[in-house]
Amino acid sequence: MHATQSMGDQKDGQKRECAGKRYERDGILTVKYRDAESGTVDTMEITPRRIGLRRSGSINASMEFAPGEAHLFKMDTELGELEFLVRTTRVAVGVHEERVTVALAYDLYADGALVSHNHVDYEICDQSDE
Repeated sequence: MHATQSMGDQKDGQKRECAGKRYERDGILTVKYRDAESGTVDTMEITPRRIGLRRSGSINASMEFAPGEAHLFKMDTELGELEFLVRTTRVAVGVHEERVTVALAYDLYADGALVSHNHVDYEICDQSDE
């Protein structure tokens, strides 16, 4: 997973690899993986133009990404509950034999103020069933 966040002239980038499992049911591709850095278990439900992302663990949140749309979500953290608005500008999905790629671009707002511009590229490799 490669993530870039920017606020003003400052950019913060990070790259992480995640292994996960995927399955498809009723036209929805579901990908589940553990984010080793945050300790969360993330579940993506993917359709051609909309992605739902649930995070469970040290951070709990349920987000929705759809181009041209804005969605409110709450994030429960160890410090308490935070409310954000996510305005999505891009969603791109690639389904390959051994991996799923997802590119998201979105702006994050808190209390009506822009917090950051975000671009996240996920590459989730299929985990073996060992």
